[in-house]
Amino acid sequence: MALTLRTVNLATLIVGSFFYGLYCVLFFISLYLLFLRQSIHNSSQPTPSHRIQKRAPAIFRSFLFTTAILLFVTVTCHWIIIVYRAFLAFGSEGDAEAFYYNNKHITFLLLDILLTVVTVIGDLPILYRLWIVWSKSKLVVVLPICSMLLLTAGGAVSTNVIKESNGVFSDPWLTANTVCTLITNLYCTVLIAWRVWRTTRMSVSSDNKLRKFLTIVVESAAIYAIWVIFFVVLYEVKSNLQSFAIETGPTVIGIVNALILTRVGLSWTSEPDRLSSTQLIFAALSQGNHGHSV
Repeated sequence: MALTLRTVNLATLIVGSFFYGLYCVLFFISLYLLFLRQSIHNSSQPTPSHRIQKRAPAIFRSFLFTTAILLFVTVTCHWIIIVYRAFLAFGSEGDAEAFYYNNKHITFLLLDILLTVVTVIGDLPILYRLWIVWSKSKLVVVLPICSMLLLTAGGAVSTNVIKESNGVFSDPWLTANTVCTLITNLYCTVLIAWRVWRTTRMSVSSDNKLRKFLTIVVESAAIYAIWVIFFVVLYEVKSNLQSFAIETGPTVIGIVNALILTRVGLSWTSEPDRLSSTQLIFAALSQGNHGHSV
């Protein structure tokens, strides 16, 4: 018996809300750890009184902090629309099945737009980490940047195609966009892993924090890759369950990013007196002259 869209979207509401709650917990824990790291970093380095005002807001100027906030806002908006659509489907609209099949409804189009925005924002942190780990090499980030630009353009085209079509399964751009984000994440993860592995291999005194960071990045990328492949398979076999996979995707992206920040932060706080001998300062969002967060 084929799953109805009403059943799938009800499951999406329940599981998606659970995922969002988990994301919120991880997000606020990661923020706490980031502020804790910044506070300890500031207190450990005496600063002249005339520079205190300049250093205090350093964390707010951090790229990773900014992307984390933007990701939280967009994922929250996406979840709110899912909840709102459930009220419309099972309340005022009357026929839930017909409502969820209506891909021209404004809320459906908003979900599609937010999916693209969340995916792009979610890819930015790993692209940034790649850039930092490879000593800010512009050449190494050309491919993922092109992939992200294709994803952005493809997302806009996809929304227009869905709006004019009779169903989501007639949109070839959706699969292409998924492949783009998968390429970005796999490419960045592999190059980060290779660089870190090479650094630890060549180092006389191998830095355990580098190994921990490598494990965290690879495991998080694996979670995201599995979810993306899960969606692609469901979409290609034209299963209504693809709706569940794609609509919970933004919260999965949020969880993966928050999980990296949280695990790296916990790793740092477990060894507060040990400074890394590398240029990578984990769980820190202090930029400027003191280092970069990865």
